[in-house]
Amino acid sequence: MWSGVDFLFIDEISMVGCNLLLRISEVLIEAKGCTEPFGGINMIFAGDFAQLSPVGQTRLFARQHAASTAHAATVKGQRTTLGKLLWLTVLSVIILSEIMRQKGDVNDRFLDLLERLRIGQCNLDDYEFLQT
Repeated sequence: MWSGVDFLFIDEISMVGCNLLLRISEVLIEAKGCTEPFGGINMIFAGDFAQLSPVGQTRLFARQHAASTAHAATVKGQRTTLGKLLWLTVLSVIILSEIMRQKGDVNDRFLDLLERLRIGQCNLDDYEFLQT
């Protein structure tokens, strides 16, 4: 089934944790019969790390603390570290900064609110606007 697949697109990457990313790579290695990360498939990740985080797993962009030997001594801790290292192999990053979905002058106030919301700096005017 995977023989003709050269690209895999994963959306909402913010919801994928280190362990799940490692598992995806392991499954693709097995499916493609290739020992390269992700079975040699070109991976395209999309998402916004300011959105939902993975449930019960370490985020891909989380810092790994080398001093935590207790964590590194567990299988889960080792898999988390391997998944993080896998994430660090991503070579090309493209940041899309132009908002398209809510485009238009009528939405300017809402777009400003969304930008403040994603960095946790909403104000009283934002709250009152949301109440409308």
